Amino acid sequence: RVAAGEDAAAAASGAEESIETSPAGVPRRVAPAVVSFPAPAPRLPYRDEDVLFVRGGLSNHHKGNKYYRDEAAERQKEYQDKRTSYKRKQELRDEVIAAVHKRGG
Repeated sequence: RVAAGEDAAAAASGAEESIETSPAGVPRRVAPAVVSFPAPAPRLPYRDEDVLFVRGGLSNHHKGNKYYRDEAAERQKEYQDKRTSYKRKQELRDEVIAAVHKRGG
C-alpha cells in the first residue's frame, strides 16, 4: 500500500504506477523503475610506480605499466609451458604482483 505522501510525490515526479497480473492471475500494483546513476569516481593522481588499468595510449606508455609488462615477460615462457602446474602459475602471478608492490605500486 502506498502512503498518501508517497502517492503525491510519485504524481509530482511524473512517475505512474502500473498494474500487472501475477502468475496466479491476481492484479497487483507495480511501482515504476527508478533509474539512478552512480556519481563518477573521483579522479586520483597516479604515480610512475602505479599500474593503470585503462585502455589506450596512457597505460601503454606509463612507466608503471612498462615495468609490469617487463616483469610478466620474464615469466611468460615458464607460465605458458604445458608442463607448468596451476600452483606454479599462481606463484608466478604472485611474483609479478609482489615485484610491483615492492617498487611502490
